[in-house]
Amino acid sequence: MNQKKVKTSLLLRLVMELFSNNHFMKSTMMVKKLFILLISLIPTILSAQSYNKLLKDWKSNPLPKHQSYEGQIDLWTVYLEDDQPKVTEKSKPIELPKYIQLKDSKEYESSDKILTHADPSDFQITDNGFLISVNRGEWGGELYWFSKNGKKNYHVDAGNYIQFITRSNDILVLEGLAHLGTSDGRIMQLIKKEDIWTAQKYLELPFAPQTACLDKEDNILIVTTKNIVSVDKNKQIKSIVSFDLWEDHSTSSSIIMHNNILYVGMLFGVYKYALDTGKSEWLTPY
Repeated sequence: MNQKKVKTSLLLRLVMELFSNNHFMKSTMMVKKLFILLISLIPTILSAQSYNKLLKDWKSNPLPKHQSYEGQIDLWTVYLEDDQPKVTEKSKPIELPKYIQLKDSKEYESSDKILTHADPSDFQITDNGFLISVNRGEWGGELYWFSKNGKKNYHVDAGNYIQFITRSNDILVLEGLAHLGTSDGRIMQLIKKEDIWTAQKYLELPFAPQTACLDKEDNILIVTTKNIVSVDKNKQIKSIVSFDLWEDHSTSSSIIMHNNILYVGMLFGVYKYALDTGKSEWLTPY
């Protein structure tokens, strides 16, 4: 049993003992309500403090080949803060400007309207407004443009748009889908002609992309469902490491690079790969 489950179990035992106490049960209703409110907040606090956010303090484990999906499933998100690789259980939602509203598709009859069943996957600031991506998995996705004040918008393209990448003066975006045994994807390039944005294929990828970052040489490091690849400025693809041996860890949320080491936030843990030595590690908080 992990630390989170132990703390939760002790908390529940404490609550049961208090409610079985006659003196407590004779307390005023307001006191009991306040107590119940405080108790309800404790699991959230325990969850936030049940692991160390600094990846250097996480435990190194052998690379897993199989993993049970029973119980709680954590999709870890890695990020850099104060020049330190850190991790969190909850990804930060994409925060659009308040005056930009993506509405539910049930309000519209045609697909060329602004619609979504999911939160935006990413957005990119441009010289004339915002580009916003939506990815609903097997239910599709879209790419939209909004003016700076949010009053004007149009549909740029349909597809599973995942994450924007800016390299030099290029605005690129990952697009693709892994579903029912298939995995395909590409990098799309956003080009503005006569003040209108269009999406054109920049490069076909070997598998569906999930997340990406830039290294110091401006190579794009992309985590796909099957491997990590590097794409240089000449559109040359180089495979860095393969996930072929893994059956259950192909879902990734984020990638960062620090001191020539890659950290990939994945289901159940964080994958660490040293570019200099080729050493792989599997990091977990316990």
